[in-house]
Amino acid sequence: MAKTIFHSSESSNFILNMTAEKYNKIASKVLLISCILVSLFAIPSEITYKTGYVYINCGLAICGVAGMITALIAILKKYIHKSMLIPVCSFGFMILWGVLSLINSYDKNIAFYGSNGRGEGLLALIFYFCMFITAMTLTKENAIHTVMDSIVAMGLVNVIWGILQITDITSSFADSKDYYDYISNVGNINAASGLCQSPMFLAMALSLALMTAITGACICESNGRRLIYTLSAILFSFMIMFTYTALGICGIILSVIAGIALIIVKKKDKLNFSKIGCVIASSLLAVLLAICNAVGNTGEYRTYDGNLMWLDSYNRLSSSGIYDAKEINIKSVPEVYGFLTKDTLDIIKQYPLLGTGEDNLIYPQIKQSYKIIDNIGTFDRNYNEYLYTGATRGIPSMIALIVLIVSSLAIGVKTVKRNKNENLLIILLVTFCGAILLLIGNSNIVFSPIFWICTGICAGADIIKGDETTIKPVQINENRSTKKKK
Repeated sequence: MAKTIFHSSESSNFILNMTAEKYNKIASKVLLISCILVSLFAIPSEITYKTGYVYINCGLAICGVAGMITALIAILKKYIHKSMLIPVCSFGFMILWGVLSLINSYDKNIAFYGSNGRGEGLLALIFYFCMFITAMTLTKENAIHTVMDSIVAMGLVNVIWGILQITDITSSFADSKDYYDYISNVGNINAASGLCQSPMFLAMALSLALMTAITGACICESNGRRLIYTLSAILFSFMIMFTYTALGICGIILSVIAGIALIIVKKKDKLNFSKIGCVIASSLLAVLLAICNAVGNTGEYRTYDGNLMWLDSYNRLSSSGIYDAKEINIKSVPEVYGFLTKDTLDIIKQYPLLGTGEDNLIYPQIKQSYKIIDNIGTFDRNYNEYLYTGATRGIPSMIALIVLIVSSLAIGVKTVKRNKNENLLIILLVTFCGAILLLIGNSNIVFSPIFWICTGICAGADIIKGDETTIKPVQINENRSTKKKK
């Protein structure tokens, strides 16, 4: 007989009577849309500037609310185990400390909702927490397959749009500006931003997709999935090179190393090395196309991290001033990152406890004019998420972030050793890749849902193939209520 609470109807207790199998199906679909929907909702703003970025924010809100529902179900059914407490408490602390930071912020509205075109205030952090909880309570291997497939699908959606951008097809039907086509004193580079709003963010998202695809192509059991992942990995490495970023190159290197290591350690067929070779060849092909002026007209290939950072914040969003040529050599990647790190550390020293407020990094830099874009040498993203967290939400929040990621990875390593589950190993490698990329990149609403979903899976329960479940739903003692009636 189905269980009920307070003798209410069976239909009103669908959550209580939901099986682990049913929960996994629902939760994995929620995570699927969380990986893809934000990218799809960016299409209107890519076609016309008149829509602004409202649709992108709506996409994140839909995913976040869906994540809240599944996270609430997980809590009601007591799917959170003691082994998960460190990452859960760390994430919870970040949110609670974020509330204090919001109260002390320069602009409370931005600190809660996020700035225009960024959308990563405290509310977004709450959404990520719910996605994290949902992912953490998955126990079925089919659910993990769904997450892996959704990451690859997200990458393919962005690759398709990226191809339209580097071939200038978007200019024929879109009236919004392509901010990354041209760089002054360089020429047309036709950099791809996909549906991520910036080549920097596209490089981060595609790096996660590439890590998923290249490792899955080597060790997945399904022949069909291995084939699709192999072709996807080739496309991802090709498109990453057209972001012209050190981030993208770092993502390719990490993915190739992971793929080679898996083939050797797992003693897979040596033919898998040909897949790695194809991935490397596709990235070299992209470089060759740039040098031959088939894409752009510079006749060379190099990274443009500094230019792309300020094309994003200054040209696209007007959320910072232009870079100061007297302070930095914009062509030097180490010098650009060094400048951003130094200034961010200065801000942390000014606001060590509560930070400036989420998405408020620009405000302590405003010294020349009340109008943001008139303040030369300013930036709203420092391209190191750990330091960014310390500057905007305080050092305690930065420590909590590090504890959260490290503890999740540690739990994931133990679970992989115990279970020998190859799909969980892939997710663990994707999480590790994301954690490394955050050293030279910032959170964004395409990358972050995927990263926190993978981190949640690492911190979660054992993954099993059969009908048996390691998650035990809430127990209700029906005998006790029966005895009271007698």
